[in-house]
Amino acid sequence: MGFILTQSLSDYTGSCTVYYMTTVSVRISEEERRELLKYGNLSESLREGLKLYLGKKKSEKLTRRLEALQSLNPVKTSTATDLKLISQDRNR
Repeated sequence: MGFILTQSLSDYTGSCTVYYMTTVSVRISEEERRELLKYGNLSESLREGLKLYLGKKKSEKLTRRLEALQSLNPVKTSTATDLKLISQDRNR
């Protein structure tokens, strides 16, 4: 997707965001290819899979960091106790 420049750049006073993308080649089996095509365009399916993978890795990293912080300052109550307190607070 792009735009057509109809005036010279010296007349242009707006802003423009430019995104740079990298091309990645992936070797997959014919069976994997057929399976991915069931969900739409091959590139879009692979791109979505990469996003999910990166999100999972980021989540795992944050979970490890949280566990490290929690080990430094252990929680004084259990989850069951917290749920009980919340229920009492909400009169349930």
